[in-house]
Amino acid sequence: MNFKNQFYHSLDEVLQHEDQILKNHLENDRLFRRVFPKKLYEFNTICDRFLE
Repeated sequence: MNFKNQFYHSLDEVLQHEDQILKNHLENDRLFRRVFPKKLYEFNTICDRFLE
């Protein structure tokens, strides 16, 4: 397998992986929307303490 083929093969694997991640994200989206804002808020609160 030459470099170009290897590169495209790797790229293909990466894209498949991304695709899988995207599907998982869509499934987790509702959960994400519920949990993430809370986590972000907690994170900001912690950061604010350090920044004061």
